[in-house]
Amino acid sequence: MKILFITPSVPDELSRIRSLNHLKALSADHEIVLLSFIKNENRKEKLVPLHKYLYDSYTFLLPAWKSWVNCAIALFSRIPLRVAYYYSQDFTHFLLELLKNQHFDCVIVKRKRLAQYGIYLEKIPNILDLTDATALHYERAKGKGRGLEFLINYEEFPKIKRYEVEAIKKFDLTAVCSRNDKEYLEKISQEALPRIVVVPNVVDTEYYAPDKSLEKNNIILFTGVMKALVNQEAILEFYKLVWNDILKQFPDTQLRIAGPEPPPQIRKLHDNRNVFVTGYVDDLRQEINKATIVISPVNVAAGTRNKILQAMSMQKAVISTKIGAEGLDNLDENNIMLAENIMEFGNFIKSCLRNKEKREIMGQKAREFVMKNYSIDILRKTLNSSIAIALKNHKERC
Repeated sequence: MKILFITPSVPDELSRIRSLNHLKALSADHEIVLLSFIKNENRKEKLVPLHKYLYDSYTFLLPAWKSWVNCAIALFSRIPLRVAYYYSQDFTHFLLELLKNQHFDCVIVKRKRLAQYGIYLEKIPNILDLTDATALHYERAKGKGRGLEFLINYEEFPKIKRYEVEAIKKFDLTAVCSRNDKEYLEKISQEALPRIVVVPNVVDTEYYAPDKSLEKNNIILFTGVMKALVNQEAILEFYKLVWNDILKQFPDTQLRIAGPEPPPQIRKLHDNRNVFVTGYVDDLRQEINKATIVISPVNVAAGTRNKILQAMSMQKAVISTKIGAEGLDNLDENNIMLAENIMEFGNFIKSCLRNKEKREIMGQKAREFVMKNYSIDILRKTLNSSIAIALKNHKERC
């Protein structure tokens, strides 16, 4: 089957992990043509590692300044800013020409921000991979953030809430990464949504394989795209409420914060002694391998955290809030530690730092957990099943 795969940006191992894993899973059975937006020509370099998964690829240049103009125009409209950011009439023409010149058996559109182009895909079986319920994230984020960020959160929530429900109804099938997201979308739509399926986030267990020989003592690791409010809030609260208490008992402990685009309030935590803010790293596995413990103190979220799956796959002891690990099924105290509150979070860390045997057993159980429930092979079966459902739904609609 020939599949057109449309993404907001070129997937990689850091910022578009779900899309990348979908390419890995789908390429085993199908010919994949990737169509991605890029902000500048340099971004084309990110296509090179993807060639082994692709039949062909295309990029469409949408400079950031045009996207911000789109957002300014849409600010007082019904259109969510993240959707307006990717509006382009030129892209519409580009897409229509591609559909005219090539035959596709199915089209997969990634994220709600590109759902606006679904209207041009009605003659082809189509799937919207919504990933998560962004409205749930905004609902939880209300009252958080600073300045403009606070205003945008407040303004976007009703727009996203309405847009997500409308977008779902335009596609033959919509995928989300957890039952929580599906149930939330059904709740706000006030009706059952039979054309939604759960396609969980997974981890490439071969790529994220453990090397325990690289592990060092007393390193606590937090990873994520640091421009995201959810990650900023998580690590700032951890630093403020827990970090000093840990240092009192374990003065040689390091906190490493790894991920691109850390804002000033995160960068200033770096003291080159106990706290290291790395920014972008070429290979996140190096940071995970060195870590003693990986943490996810997230309290504003929707979907599921790739950072947890990656660390578990690499046989690390993981400590998370319950919201931070939301959407992952079959977790238990043998493979992860889930804290009820930030103080319990700190106690879990101290317990793990004291007990190497406990960490090692938890890491082994964590690796077994992802191999059984969240591997690329499982994703391959789920995606092929979803495509079959989309083809059936399309035939019934037409």
